[in-house]
Amino acid sequence: MPFPSVYSRLLSRVSALVLAGSLGGVCAAERAVWVDSGVTWLLAAQHPDGGWGAGSHAAQEIRDPHQVATDPATTSFVAMALIRLGNTPTTGAQAQALARAVAYLCAAVESAPAEGATITSQQGTQIQRKLGPLIDTAMTTQALARVLPLCTGELHTRVDSAVDRCVAKLESSQDAAGHWGGGGWAPVLQAAAACNALETARASGKTVDGKRLELAREYQQENGRAPAASEASTVAAASAMSAGVELYAFSGSQRANAGEARAAQDAIDRGIENGLLDKDAVVNEANLRTVLTDTPQQAAKLSASWSQNESQKARVLTDDQLLSGFGNNGGEEYFSYLMTSEALLIDGGQEYQVWQHKMATQLAQAQNPDGSWSGHHCITSPAFCTAAVIQVMTVSADADYLRGLAALEVPVQAP
Repeated sequence: MPFPSVYSRLLSRVSALVLAGSLGGVCAAERAVWVDSGVTWLLAAQHPDGGWGAGSHAAQEIRDPHQVATDPATTSFVAMALIRLGNTPTTGAQAQALARAVAYLCAAVESAPAEGATITSQQGTQIQRKLGPLIDTAMTTQALARVLPLCTGELHTRVDSAVDRCVAKLESSQDAAGHWGGGGWAPVLQAAAACNALETARASGKTVDGKRLELAREYQQENGRAPAASEASTVAAASAMSAGVELYAFSGSQRANAGEARAAQDAIDRGIENGLLDKDAVVNEANLRTVLTDTPQQAAKLSASWSQNESQKARVLTDDQLLSGFGNNGGEEYFSYLMTSEALLIDGGQEYQVWQHKMATQLAQAQNPDGSWSGHHCITSPAFCTAAVIQVMTVSADADYLRGLAALEVPVQAP
């Protein structure tokens, strides 16, 4: 962990101020107001067909959400924001908007050719050109898998079938290295979205190839390791896949690491509770081997993930150069912040509160007068960016789901 004494003092000081409510910046009441205004903007931006669009890469200057074509990736991302706000297709303040979005996504999947990895004939959207040509498939898989348990009747049947088709497309298009190829400006984010999608599908009861999911997770984790811990060729490849912007690979790695890091800490805690370890036992391979008697082969992997996660938590709170991304906020930065928020929530440490306060202060300042957020480079789409910010600021609503998903993905046997 870099600069451990400085980091420890910072965390202790800022955590105390956040918990005491005496840290300057955006308070909870103010946050609710500007998040609500973002939701209002999103609802007004929905098209009659039920979708939202990011627009063409060739016309990034168009910010009017009704002057662009709808696309599955952006619609999926907004749908996930609506779900995080507590909606289902039949209940909640934005239930009608979500139901229309889900119907739009089902129709897109149903009309797509059975062969091939794509679910849309659209080309050249902002999201595709920046994240990768399969981002529509990845995000639609995640959104529909997330909403599947919330659906009933005919809609459940449609969503269930659509998720099956999407999972098949994702699995067949994954390459031997664990990602989904290039074709975008920062396709490492497409790979992160696909990894999250397979996790979500599995959590919703779908049959997912465990080896492919593990390969996807390992690819993400490797991208976040320090250069000294990785081969030069791996470092160069990660840089190329993230457009040379470390934040993009870093956040995907942090998100992929979170479940295993949480599993490692939980295993040690249970070992202490059951008298297998001393009360001051730390997470390391030896202690994990003592606890994980049924799965000792997991000890080294979980220990490595925990150590990497600890280092990553320190960096996101202290390294402003890392967080600056490309230099200003684009949709890629907002998406990266979302993955870090989810990772820290899964982890469950004090860092989550500190990070969320940092995000609240930063994002409040970036909001447009009309209630939306937009990017200043690459993905400029206000629909995509606003959906990302809302998901960041309401992530705590998904605490049980995200932690449960992590526990499902990394089963640990411990007394």
